[in-house]
Amino acid sequence: MEQEPIITKPIECFPISPEFEEMCMENNFYTFGDILINDTNQLLSKPGFNYRMLVELHNLLSSINRKHLLRD
Repeated sequence: MEQEPIITKPIECFPISPEFEEMCMENNFYTFGDILINDTNQLLSKPGFNYRMLVELHNLLSSINRKHLLRD
């Protein structure tokens, strides 16, 4: 994965829902790098990570032109 600033920024620096933040804490995701090392299927198998969380992640990455970082 290419190194981008978003990879190391704390998740709470981004506009996320309380549910997304809770899911991140439950899975020990502290940065987007922690999330993005997983592909979509791996993410969907994580506790609390459902399609709604996937859509939120996709929308956030799209809004900052980094959708390409999400692995299918």
